[in-house]
Amino acid sequence: MIRRRLPTLTAALILLLLPLVLFAPVALGSRTLLPADALFLDEPYRAAADELGVGVPQNPLLTDLILENYAWKRFLLEAIRNRELPLWDPYVFSGHPFLANGQHSALYPLSVVFYLLPLWRAYGVFTWLQLGLAGWWAYLLARTLGVRRPGALVTGIIFQFSGFILVSVVHPMIIAGASWLPFILAMVERVVRQRPALGSRPASLPWVLLGGVGLGCQMLAGHAENTYFVLLVTAAFAAWRLVGKAAEDAKSAKGTEKPLRPLCPLRFKAAAWLALMVTLGLALGAVQFVPLYEVASSSFRSGEAAASLAQVRGWAYPPRRLITFAVPNFFGNPAHHSTFDLFRWRTVPATVNAHGEPILSHDWGIKNYVEGGAYLGLLPLLLAVLAILSWASGFRSRLSGSRSIIRHLLSVRSFFTLLSLFSLGCIFGTPLYALVYALPYIRQSHSPFRWVFPLTLSIAVLAGFGMDAVRQSRLQIRESGLQSRIRNLLLLKAPPSPVSVLAALAFWGGLATLIGLVLSRIFFAQIEPLVERAFWSLALAPEAFPDHRTFYSYEFKWIGLFGLLLTGTGIVLRVSRCPIFLRRRPVWEVLAVALLVVDLASFGTGFHPAVDPTLLDYTPPVVEFLRQDTSLWRYATFTPSGTTKTMNANVGMFYDLQTVAGYDSLFSRRYAEYMGLIEEQDELPYNRIASFSDWSSLDSPLLDLLNVKYIITEVEIPNPAKYRLVYQDEAVRVYENLTVLPRAFTLPATAAVVSADVAEALRTYDPHQYVILEAGCWLPEAGNQQPATSNQQRVTGYTLNEV
Repeated sequence: MIRRRLPTLTAALILLLLPLVLFAPVALGSRTLLPADALFLDEPYRAAADELGVGVPQNPLLTDLILENYAWKRFLLEAIRNRELPLWDPYVFSGHPFLANGQHSALYPLSVVFYLLPLWRAYGVFTWLQLGLAGWWAYLLARTLGVRRPGALVTGIIFQFSGFILVSVVHPMIIAGASWLPFILAMVERVVRQRPALGSRPASLPWVLLGGVGLGCQMLAGHAENTYFVLLVTAAFAAWRLVGKAAEDAKSAKGTEKPLRPLCPLRFKAAAWLALMVTLGLALGAVQFVPLYEVASSSFRSGEAAASLAQVRGWAYPPRRLITFAVPNFFGNPAHHSTFDLFRWRTVPATVNAHGEPILSHDWGIKNYVEGGAYLGLLPLLLAVLAILSWASGFRSRLSGSRSIIRHLLSVRSFFTLLSLFSLGCIFGTPLYALVYALPYIRQSHSPFRWVFPLTLSIAVLAGFGMDAVRQSRLQIRESGLQSRIRNLLLLKAPPSPVSVLAALAFWGGLATLIGLVLSRIFFAQIEPLVERAFWSLALAPEAFPDHRTFYSYEFKWIGLFGLLLTGTGIVLRVSRCPIFLRRRPVWEVLAVALLVVDLASFGTGFHPAVDPTLLDYTPPVVEFLRQDTSLWRYATFTPSGTTKTMNANVGMFYDLQTVAGYDSLFSRRYAEYMGLIEEQDELPYNRIASFSDWSSLDSPLLDLLNVKYIITEVEIPNPAKYRLVYQDEAVRVYENLTVLPRAFTLPATAAVVSADVAEALRTYDPHQYVILEAGCWLPEAGNQQPATSNQQRVTGYTLNEV
C-alpha cells in the first residue's frame, strides 16, 4: 500500500517544499515577510531611518501587507487577548465594521498560524503552507482529470509558482481563496464521474462533503471578488462536465450510440449532488459572507458609485502588457533598485530619472507590478499549445459520428482552452468583458485583470495535458527514411511532429535572441540613435531610467534571460524525442520540472521582502506623546504638497490610535460622502479616505464634529485661534484643535434642523450649535430652530463593541 502511494507522497512533499526556494528566509529564518522597511519612506518613521540602518525599501509596492493586513491581524490578536469579538474597528474611518469585512481572514482555518506564531514569522509560514496547498490541490485536479503524475506535478508547480500567486502574496486572503479552486473543481469532476471513494463502489457523497468544505474554506478567506470568480468557474465547469459526461455515456461499451434520454435522470442526479455541494459550501461560508454582503451593499463602491463598463475596461491590461507573458520584467520591477551598466561595467543604483526626478527603482509599467503579474513561464505556454494541438488532432478519428465530435468538443481540454481564451479577453478589456459586467453584484469589482486567476489555472491544467501529449507522441514516432539536410538542421534531427517543430522554434528563437543581443552590443554605436528614440517614445520609460544606455542595459539582462529560457525550453522538448532515461524515468520529464522551477523562481526571486523584524518594534516619539492623552479623541493628518504620507493609511492601528482616515476595500459610502464635504476624496479609486491636503479643510467644523483633537503634519499651521502647537520633533508637528467637539454631546430639540439635503445643511448650519437630521425624522417640538450650546456627556465605558 505504501509502495503504491509513494509516488503521490513524493509529489506532495515536492510541492510542499518548493515554496521554500523563495520563502525559506521568512518562513524558517530570522527575517520577516512584512515590508516594515517601507514604513520608513514617510514620517514619522523617516527621521529614524539612518539611525536604524534602513535604506531603500526592498519592495515599497507591497506596503499593503503591513498597512492593511498586519494592522488587521494585530487588531484581531488584541481582541482575542482581551476576550472580545472584534465586530467593530474604532481606529480607522472614525469606526467601521471589522469582522464583517472579511479580508482579515479571521475565520479561515489556516489563519491559526497567526494565532500561534509571532506575527513577524507567521506571514512567512502562512505563505509557505498556503502555496504548498495550492500546488497540491492543482496536482489533485490534474490527476482527477486523468493527467499522468509528471504532468500533474508540472500543473502543481505552475499554479503555486505562477506570477498571479507570487505577486498576490501581498494579499494573503487572495492566495488563500485562490488555492481552493482546483480542489473544488476536482470534487466536481469526482461527483460527475461518481469516482469510488474507499472501495470500488461508485460514490458521490464523500466528494460532495469534501467539495462543500473546500468551498466553505474558500469563502472564509474573505475575498468576495475571489469567491465570485470561483463560483463562476465552478458553475461553468460543472455544467460543461454534466453535458460532456452525458455525451460520453451515450455510447455503449460495444460502440453503439445510446439514446440520450434514458441518461438524463443520471445527469439530474449528479446535478442535484453538485447543488448540494455548493449549498453546503455557501452555508459554511455564510457566517462570513452574510455580514460581508451587508457591508458591501452600503460601501462606497455600490449604487451610483459603481464604475461604468467603459471605466472598468479602462483598468484592464494595455495591449503592450502582452510582452510580459514572455519577459515579465520588461517594464521593470519595483524591487529592482539598480542595474548593471554594460558601458561602465558596474552596478549603478536607481537614483534619478531622465527628468532629474528622484526614483527608487526601475519600474515603468502602466499597470503596477502586482496587478500586472501574469507570468506563467515559457515551457508551460508551449505545453499548453501542444495540449490544444493534440486535442484538435483528435477530430480526424471522430469525423465518422456526430456524437463522437460532440463528446470531443465537450472534453475537459476544450473547457480549459475556452476558459483561457475568455480570461485573456477579459484581462485585456475586450468587449467580452461586457458579459461579465452584466452579471449581478460584479460592478463593484474594478479589476478585469483579476481574470489572470482562471487563466493561470487553465494554462497549468493544459500544460499537464501537454506533458502527456509529448509522451504519447514519443510513443508514436515513426522515423522518416529520407530527410533533407536543411530540415534535419531546422528540426534538430528530430522526426517531423508538432513537438519537434515547437522545439525547433523555441531553440532557434532563443538562440537568435541571444545572438541578436550580442550583436546589438557590439554594434551599439550604429543603433544608439534608434535605442534613444525608442527610449523617449515608450510611455513612462524616461520616468524610470536616467538615460537610454541604462534602459538598454536593463532590458539586455531580461531579454537575455528570455533567450536562455526559450533555448532551454527547446532543448527540453527536443530531448523528449530521445529514449534517454534516468532511473527508468524519461530524462526530459526531469529536465522539464527543473527548467520550470528555474524559470518561475527567477521571476519571483527578490520580489518579496525579507526584512529585519526588529523594525516592527520601533515606536516614533510622536506616538509616545499622543498616548499620554487618555481621553477619547481622534487625529487627522495634513499633508500638503512637498510632504510625505505622514502616519500613512492605517498606521495608527499599530498603536491603538483612532483616526478619521483609513485604507480598506470596503467602507461606508455615506462616510465617504461626509468626508467629501470636508475635502474632495480623490483617493477613493485606491480604497482610501485620504489625508487632508487643502488648507481650507482645517477650518471645517465637520472636522470638529468627528472629534479630531490633534492634527499631525510636517508643516506649520498659522492659525493660533483654532490650532495650538503642542508637540514638535525633527519629523512632525502636532497641533491641538481648540474647537473640537467631544465624542459624546447633546443639543436641545430646538436646535434640530430637518433637511432633505443633509450635505447642504451641513455646509449651512454650524454643527457646534445645530443637529442636522434627514427629512422624515420626527421632532418632539416644532417651530423655529435656534442655535444652542452643546453639553458634553460623560462616557463611562468604551470597548470595541460597546460605548
